[in-house]
Amino acid sequence: MPWSGRMLIAFLGSSSRIRRQGQGLLPPTLPPSSSHSSSWPVQARALLQSGEIITARSGGDGQRCCLSMMSSNDSKDIRSGRGRSGRNANRSNSRNRKGNHGRMRRGRLEPPTPPPGQPGRERHRSCICIGSDVYVVKKEDQRTGRESKGTVSRLLTKSAYHPRGIKVMLRNGVVGRVTRISGDTAAAAANDNDATLTIPSSESNIAKKRSLSEYLREEGMDGNLSHVVMAAAKASSCIADDLRKLSLLDGVERSGSVNVQGEEQKGMDVHANAIFIRHLKPVVVTMVSEEEEGILPGNAVRSPGKAQYEIAFDPLDGSSNLDVAAPTGSIFGIFRRSDDAGSPFESPPRQSMVAAGYTLYSSSTELVLAGLGKHVVGFTLDPQGTFRLSNPGIVCPDRGPYYSLNEAREPDWPDGLRRWIDDAKRGRTPAGTAYSARYVCSLAADFHRTLLKGGWAGNPRPHLRLLYEAAPLAFVAEKAGGAGSDGVAKLLDVEPAGLHHRVCCFLGSKLDMEDLVAYGDVQQKGKQYET
Repeated sequence: MPWSGRMLIAFLGSSSRIRRQGQGLLPPTLPPSSSHSSSWPVQARALLQSGEIITARSGGDGQRCCLSMMSSNDSKDIRSGRGRSGRNANRSNSRNRKGNHGRMRRGRLEPPTPPPGQPGRERHRSCICIGSDVYVVKKEDQRTGRESKGTVSRLLTKSAYHPRGIKVMLRNGVVGRVTRISGDTAAAAANDNDATLTIPSSESNIAKKRSLSEYLREEGMDGNLSHVVMAAAKASSCIADDLRKLSLLDGVERSGSVNVQGEEQKGMDVHANAIFIRHLKPVVVTMVSEEEEGILPGNAVRSPGKAQYEIAFDPLDGSSNLDVAAPTGSIFGIFRRSDDAGSPFESPPRQSMVAAGYTLYSSSTELVLAGLGKHVVGFTLDPQGTFRLSNPGIVCPDRGPYYSLNEAREPDWPDGLRRWIDDAKRGRTPAGTAYSARYVCSLAADFHRTLLKGGWAGNPRPHLRLLYEAAPLAFVAEKAGGAGSDGVAKLLDVEPAGLHHRVCCFLGSKLDMEDLVAYGDVQQKGKQYET
């Protein structure tokens, strides 16, 4: 149905008069469309010189609105008696209202969006829920249109629709009618009568969760140990921030260097290593890194009667995944320093390792710690860069549905490992169920899934470093009720032959690990592969 192009400005007050202004032009401050708008409880009707009839509704306070002219056919609706005026029109229009989209309904034209300073109304209750952040106009502010913002604590309008706007009470006690939903989402909801708008809840509940520093304080941790854990967490937070924008950075690429393992380093490997060293140096006596050849000195002051600590870490595990934005991680083990026993890096890890953990950089950044209390605990990095307690008691299941290793190396597997995998696929292991394979090629990621879901993850060839990867994760696994083995002995009981001693590594559920080791011959010979 064609509409007339003429427009007018109407001032509708107690006299219900319509005053015409201009021919075919809109004032520059008014939007050129008819859409969601204020409520207009008083209806007025005018017969123009052209013989066309328009209707409008006003709050009776002189609000200004922009009105589109009705076509002649729409005028006939009013002339035929289907359009009413005055008090009776309000009742009939409220009953007949089926939407609020600036269209004709039984001879009534809904007003368009008001200009700035003239707030509209959110009239559909389905668009508002408790917890929604909204703007309201209090009763005493209706003439000025001054809005107040807050969070809905109570819906006072019981019906699904109200012509003057939904009445609510905010958490600060303010009562008013909703003009719009925070984020300017009311207009989107008005375009679909059947749509129910869900407003995201506040992030205040995140701040209520205990931070890592609060957890350490409540657990009564040794002060020096707390400093080391906080430094490792801070380094992980910095790395997580850099990884989020890695694809946008031009300077962090392949460094072109080779580390002590003979592996080509990526620029992020070098960068992550520098971050860990910078944060840990002030709080440890010494430290060793997968990326460094020897022991690095720390700046921690040795105080009589207070424990001192050393740390071994892999600053960025699985860095080959960076090119495809797949999960990576950081792994670390903390050792107590003893002047009588010499370097803790020369003895089996079980003798001096007091805490361990890892950070997983994935869809969220997860920090898992063991040795700080009775339980293995998990923390999640919040948007403000604080690790907050998200899993207060991690327990590894006795059995699980997954195994994790690179199956492309199957031709080189020893007989015992090949038989276990073959039986696991067919449900013939002592577990009695068929297993599935999962493999990310990041030890931190594969171990994190195994720790939560059960099963085992690892590498059958002597490839993983004992001090930086295998021992810290075996420490976490045992504290959570799982196990860590090289296929023959427990990883925490293996004596390192050097700082970069490599071992076969199997980590996971206690019973699954026992079954695997019982098959015998699961250690693969140390064949090198092109990566």
